[in-house]
Amino acid sequence: MYLEGHVKRPGGYEFKRGMKLLDLVSSFDQLLPEPYLDYGDIIRLIPPDFHPETVSFNLGSLLRGDPSQNIELWEHDRVTVYSRESLQEIPRVTISGAVQNPGKYRLLDNMRVKDLIYNAGNLKRSAYLPEAEITRLLKTEEGVASRIIEINLGEALKENSAHNIPLTVDDYLFIREIPEWYTDKVVTVRGEVKFPGIYSFSKGERLSSILERAGGFTEYAYLKGAFFTRESARRIQEERIKRFIDQLEEDILETQARSAEAALSEKDVKALEQSLVVRKEMLRKLRAAKVTGRVVIVLGTLDTFKGSKYDLELENGDALTIPQKPGIVNVLGSVYNPTSIIYAKGKTVDFYLNTVGGPTPDAEEDEIYIIKANGTVISKTQKGSSGLTWDSETSRWVSSSFMSSKISPGDTILVPTKITRFVWKKELMDWTTILFQIAVSAGVIIAAF
Repeated sequence: MYLEGHVKRPGGYEFKRGMKLLDLVSSFDQLLPEPYLDYGDIIRLIPPDFHPETVSFNLGSLLRGDPSQNIELWEHDRVTVYSRESLQEIPRVTISGAVQNPGKYRLLDNMRVKDLIYNAGNLKRSAYLPEAEITRLLKTEEGVASRIIEINLGEALKENSAHNIPLTVDDYLFIREIPEWYTDKVVTVRGEVKFPGIYSFSKGERLSSILERAGGFTEYAYLKGAFFTRESARRIQEERIKRFIDQLEEDILETQARSAEAALSEKDVKALEQSLVVRKEMLRKLRAAKVTGRVVIVLGTLDTFKGSKYDLELENGDALTIPQKPGIVNVLGSVYNPTSIIYAKGKTVDFYLNTVGGPTPDAEEDEIYIIKANGTVISKTQKGSSGLTWDSETSRWVSSSFMSSKISPGDTILVPTKITRFVWKKELMDWTTILFQIAVSAGVIIAAF
C-alpha cells in the first residue's frame, strides 16, 4: 500500500491483514505543516476487474479518535493526505498606500493592523499617522456590502486595541500619504549655473526659485540658448506626432485609391507619384524623429525673469540646460554649401546666406525661416505686406525685412527645397507646413526640407 501527499514520509508501506487507516496515519507528527483536515481519500482497486474507486475520510476526525473514520485497509490501497493550500482558498488581506511593499498578504490567526504593516515592510516616511481606513466586506443574504472603519494609525502602532484591531479575511487597509508630500519630485539643472545638480522642490515652487538655489548664472551662461524640457510636454508631443502619422498614412492610402479610380493624364500620374514619394519620405522621417519635450522659454537676469510668464511652476522631471555661448550659426537646406559658420556680431540673414553661396536654383526662397537658439521661429512668411515683421520678444511690429534680420549665436537658418510645380503642389506645401510646425513644437529638427 502507499501513503502519499502532504506527509513527511511518502511511499510504500507493508500491508498486514486487519490493518486500519489509523495504523498508517497514527498522529499529526507524520504530517507536514498545515494539512487539510476535512478530507483525505483512498484510491482502492475493486475486484474482479480491479477498477479504481474513491473512499473518502475526515482526517481531523480520524486523528481525534473517531472510530467511524478508522477505515479497514486493503492491499494496494493508495492513501492521500492533502495540504490546506491545495483544497482551501488561503485567506488574504490587502494593504496599499504609503508602505514599503503594498500588496496582498496571508491572513494569519490573530493578525492585527500593526502585524500587517510590518509584514508589508513598515510605513514610508510620508505615511499620514492620524488617519487610515479599513474597508471590510460583509456577506448578507442579498450579497456583499462594505463597511469603512476609520483608525488612528499612530495609536495602532502603539498597540491601542481600539485602533490596532483584529483583521478579517479580505480586509483592505489603505495608508494615506501626508498631504503635499513632494520629496520624490525633482528638477535637473545643468550647464552654466554655479551649482548644477538635481534639486527636490515643493508644490508651487517655480523655475526662478530653483535658479536662485543653484546660485544663479555663471558669466559664461548663454540665456538665449536655454533648453527646457518637461515630461508631460513630451507625452503630449509624442501623441500629436502619432496622430499626424496616422493621418498621413490614411491620406496616402486615400490618394492611392482615388488615383486608381480616376482617369489621369500621363503628366498627372507622374505628379501624383511624386506627391506620394514626398509623403512617404515625410512619414519615414516622422517615425525616426525623437521627441524631447522641449518647452520654449525666454530667460533673463533673475530679477527680470522672476514673475514673468516664463517663470513656470515646476513639475516632476523638469530639466533646464544653460549652455555656454556658441560661436557658430548653422545654415542648412538648399544652399550651395550647407554648413556651420563662425558667428559675426550684428550680421543678418543676407550675410550668412551669401557666405554659403546663397540659395540654389531649387530653393524655395519665400519659405526661408530661422530657428532661434531658444526654440522660437521666425519665417519669411511672417512679414506683413508693408514690409513689417512681428517681433515675438517685444510683442510689436518692427520695420524690417526678413533678410535684414539680425542673427544670434546658435541660430539656424533653414532654406527649404522648392517643390515641383504641379497640380498637387499646394497640397504638398500644406503637408510640409504641418510637418514643420510639429517638428518645432515637439522640440525636434527633422531633416525633411
